[in-house]
Amino acid sequence: MSEKEFSLKGLSFDKKDLKIISLDELGEKQICPGHIIFMSAKFGKPVLLLRAGDFVDSTFVEKYKAKGQKSFYILQVTNDEAIEKFESLWMKVKIAKFENESLLARKELLKYFSEAYWYNDSQSCVLDYYSACFKTFSRLSDEILVQLRETSNLLFERAIQVASLSAMVALAIGYTDFEVISDVFHVSLLLDFGLTGDKFSFHIAQACEKERAMPGEGIKYLKSVNAPQAEIKIFEQHPNLSHLNVFNRCYGAFYNLEMMKIISYHHENRDGSGLPNKFNFWGLADIDVVPGFVDAMVPHSEVIYQADNGGGTLKKLVDELESAKKLDILPVRRIYDRLTTVMSEALVSKEETKEEQTEEVAVVGDEPLVKFGS
Repeated sequence: MSEKEFSLKGLSFDKKDLKIISLDELGEKQICPGHIIFMSAKFGKPVLLLRAGDFVDSTFVEKYKAKGQKSFYILQVTNDEAIEKFESLWMKVKIAKFENESLLARKELLKYFSEAYWYNDSQSCVLDYYSACFKTFSRLSDEILVQLRETSNLLFERAIQVASLSAMVALAIGYTDFEVISDVFHVSLLLDFGLTGDKFSFHIAQACEKERAMPGEGIKYLKSVNAPQAEIKIFEQHPNLSHLNVFNRCYGAFYNLEMMKIISYHHENRDGSGLPNKFNFWGLADIDVVPGFVDAMVPHSEVIYQADNGGGTLKKLVDELESAKKLDILPVRRIYDRLTTVMSEALVSKEETKEEQTEEVAVVGDEPLVKFGS
């Protein structure tokens, strides 16, 4: 390693790779666009202050401003053009008034997304997509977001991942109404909101990942480590607790308050034997299943975002879901089949005339697009 090269928390970089970001510019962000680094003059080593994907709390900015700090180094990972592209494509979905406009907007976004995050060799950063979705959809107050982040960076960042991917899955399986997709985003963002604060212990964090890896393993884990009964009860009831907290504190983020109910049964199995034993699979519509489908895919683990390692992100998660043999335990088989078909088709370029585009029937497999309020 040369004199100018550094290794820091999974990152390898040279000082020439770093740029300067002012505190004013950083304060305008909500999702940190890169790794914020302070170069210690005393020790000659980099200190990581914020990771790419962290929520930029205004108190962080004000604290360093009060110390006279004007800027930091940043190891940039996001691409502003890609973020703006995703934002503009979601906007096309939002403003579409007619079915053919919705179809074209959906097709363009699916193709752009699939090229970046379904195709394994793509040199892309998945944080571009997450940042764009957060800017496009989030209607939550900073108070709620800070509560998520202060509980756990992992809890917050995973919530952004699940929410952003859920929005895309909803679009892929045929839902084109922006308000519905926005509600799916917020449901997915707040699935574990009932675990925020002092409820989120080390054991519960481990139990969450055990449960995601295989339904039923979370409770087994808590019992095996002799976790307090209170922790077991919180874990068992966190879908209901999350739903209650969201209903009381986050209702302003939703267009349709009924969508919040999805939170209360996002751990259900096909036979209704999940947490907290609420609904049988046959009582769930496709849109009800999307947050649980994505929640089952995204691991509870730290992500070190880099500028070029996002290729194939969604496909890798989907393939792992299949290899874990959970498709017939959870109510997700139909979503899986439709998603994989649509994403594969999105990669195939088709030359169409304007007449063909206008006349094209809006279908996913054999089923029509779902356009609420049309």
